[in-house]
Amino acid sequence: PNKREVKFNDDRSVMQFISNAIAEALREKSAVPQLRPRERQGRDASGINTEQRKTRVQTSGHENSAGTSSFSSGFGDFEQVEIKNILSTFKKETETAKEDVEKFAAARREENENSGPFDFRDLDYRGVIFGTYILATDDDFLYLLDQHAAHERVNFEKLRDQFESAEKHKQEILTPFTVSAGFREDNWTGPLMEMGFDIEEFGPDTYAVRAVPMFMDISEAELFVNDYIDSISDDTDFESRDVVLSLASKACKASVKARDALKDEEIRRLVDDLSACENPYSCPHGRPTFIRISRYDIERRFKRK
Repeated sequence: PNKREVKFNDDRSVMQFISNAIAEALREKSAVPQLRPRERQGRDASGINTEQRKTRVQTSGHENSAGTSSFSSGFGDFEQVEIKNILSTFKKETETAKEDVEKFAAARREENENSGPFDFRDLDYRGVIFGTYILATDDDFLYLLDQHAAHERVNFEKLRDQFESAEKHKQEILTPFTVSAGFREDNWTGPLMEMGFDIEEFGPDTYAVRAVPMFMDISEAELFVNDYIDSISDDTDFESRDVVLSLASKACKASVKARDALKDEEIRRLVDDLSACENPYSCPHGRPTFIRISRYDIERRFKRK
């Protein structure tokens, strides 16, 4: 009871157990970010709408012209309000709040009962809005997938896997492109080679890229290498895995941009690639790749619930 620190005989196993449990929980349907209406936040603990509570006034203690009873606030003269009306309104609001809570709880129970590992293949894709967000649905939810954030996640994990794998999947390009680097350290090219690039010195402060990762087109690869170079600082430690992957995540902004028009087959490929990711829920910088809105919440907006 008095110990501030508890040590395990095999702390690595404990850490792995916790890590696996968290990873499994994050792949559940219930872990998908969900957009909910704000109307529920308008009620306080008693069930009374907070805006309506603000507008209520206390009476002065005098009787009105009809002779009805009233009560005194003790803080001066205020508009007179009949107690009977207050109690009646309070009762109606309490009943309404109770119904809202019961409906909300029922919806959440139904959602939890249908919970399980999330699978993108269960969704029906309906198109793209604003040139940015892919629309999809299942029986109970509408999904909005951010194509740029999704592509960032896909590219980052593919680059990371190549960096950590002995086998490099790359493609030689007929016309190499060149990049400029204003520093002479040779070790900055090492991580790029590990990710699937072939890059060599071509002239003063100039390097030629002769091969790129298999999953990147040439323009995308060129943007990535230039962004990678721009992210390098004087104290960058190229021997550190975390530093290298941080550079890669920053450079992944060269991925599909918002408003880039994607064809149906490109959308399907992007969704399939995202579903294969270790963490399909966010881009490397923490933004969500997609959100969902429940049918229940949509129906509430249309006053159907």
